[in-house]
Amino acid sequence: MVPKILEFTMPSFSRKMWVSDQAREIWMKKFVQFAECWRQIEWLTVANGIRSCALFFISQQELAGLALVLRKLGLKTVVVSAHIQADQRQNSLCFRTVAGRAKDLRAFCKAWKLGDDETMGRLLGYPPCCRSFFHRVFVQEGLTDCIWPMGSSASESPSDAQTIYVNSIPELNPFWIAVGIRLVPHYACRFDCPKAASFAREFIAVGNEAGYGTFMETALEVLQWPVEWSCLHGIVEIRTPILKISQQSDFTRSKLTINLLSRSFPKEGAAGLCVAPD
Repeated sequence: MVPKILEFTMPSFSRKMWVSDQAREIWMKKFVQFAECWRQIEWLTVANGIRSCALFFISQQELAGLALVLRKLGLKTVVVSAHIQADQRQNSLCFRTVAGRAKDLRAFCKAWKLGDDETMGRLLGYPPCCRSFFHRVFVQEGLTDCIWPMGSSASESPSDAQTIYVNSIPELNPFWIAVGIRLVPHYACRFDCPKAASFAREFIAVGNEAGYGTFMETALEVLQWPVEWSCLHGIVEIRTPILKISQQSDFTRSKLTINLLSRSFPKEGAAGLCVAPD
């Protein structure tokens, strides 16, 4: 089942509700710390020759300093777009930036202007199967959210099922991206894509080598918790053991639900999510 595409789209939004003050106090700090080290891992994979380019968001204040660091490694940065990012205190300007060597940056910027997703995906190191998935879901089908196609590809449920249960390779779990937790820079074509999982392990190795082993372990812990994702009328709710995330998605007339099963659970978590059967 593919979500129905209507002429209108929901305004972009993202809201988070924690299950307790304790959960918020413990985990928000860890999420912020991981997001900071992940931005470095993004461009370190380019410096280490794992891929040709990295694409990431960075604040206006950080951009100049990063350019100096990358220059010493033979890399450059190019800003491809600018965005206003709202937080609780003020609006701030952030940039979508691509990092790489001069030749690769020229190829990426040309592809960006032409909307050549295949070339951009290849330069960013995404596996061919995931690039094909991106083209099918976002270009051919016109969706803005790939989670349901990603889950249904990995589920053994009937194709017309509206509730599915999946097991994910933890490194490919996409449900925590809204809070900055991820171990692969793209949405994989499936929750169990072996090529994307191999790509993720290269990122983890770079993180460990850079001294971020503790953060890699924290991310892996979080990515193994159970999650319930549901979508109805253009709104997604992601229920996790420690918080609920609400954000915009594609319009569906009936509720679609993905249950990510797991036996792992944080002590600060609230009960109520599905766990894997013994």
